[in-house]
Amino acid sequence: MQNINEYSLEDIGTGIYGPVSLSSKHYPFGKYENLLNDRFIPTSMYTWYKSTHEKSKRVADLARNPQILEIVKKFIGKDVILWGSHFIHQKPRGAHSWHADVEHMNWDGVTVWVGLKNLSPDSSLSIMSYSHEFNFSPPLYLDKITQEELNRNILEAAKVLNSKCEIKTFNLKVGEFIVWSGKAWHTTRNESNQIRHSIILQYCRPNAHVRIPLTYEYPHTKWSTVIAPCLSIDGLNFNNKNLLIINEKTSFINEIIRIIFVIQGRLIEIIKKYISI
Repeated sequence: MQNINEYSLEDIGTGIYGPVSLSSKHYPFGKYENLLNDRFIPTSMYTWYKSTHEKSKRVADLARNPQILEIVKKFIGKDVILWGSHFIHQKPRGAHSWHADVEHMNWDGVTVWVGLKNLSPDSSLSIMSYSHEFNFSPPLYLDKITQEELNRNILEAAKVLNSKCEIKTFNLKVGEFIVWSGKAWHTTRNESNQIRHSIILQYCRPNAHVRIPLTYEYPHTKWSTVIAPCLSIDGLNFNNKNLLIINEKTSFINEIIRIIFVIQGRLIEIIKKYISI
């Protein structure tokens, strides 16, 4: 495992950096569960599903974590906005096959993946090194093949373009994060019997034109006319194409509404767990 102080340009060159443990100085033990509670805020309250920072001050605070930002800036420079944030709840025996995020295929940026709950050696995240240099998504295999065969095929396709490509597989722990260049090919698997909780934070430079995809076929993506709300993070913001949240505030009423949703969500989880016993 790498330490943040062991940063080198070679790490950034592969398109991957980490994993790194969030310091208790910046993110004390116990905050992960508090952060995860905000998953109960209904997505109907967001402009779109990747704008949890729009309503969650806890997500916004994590996005501004200095330990995370130090690495993000190594990838994209000192001027930074957050365009995407999303809680991911991967079901037991679930998988998200090899892909590249369609948004970052259209504008440069980085993704930060933070482990929050139920991480284990049976849950993994794999990233193809140097694949951020490609301007297209990994090939799609429709035939039923094993994961090992799929990985082998994807790796062979990548090596045709860059012989240095390797599949880097990580089994992160709670409180660890990993950063990759936005265009990098990646996949996740959860072979455990518990839901794995994580969050992604997606950053770009302010000069990027951030949009909301309606379809996810690159390069024939269709885009919404609704403007995506971005969070001002650091540096200069010099693009009037993006809707920027500068100073998000949590009112007393909004916090009460949040607490109601959290209690309701917790009760539903308890009832579902009781019924399944």
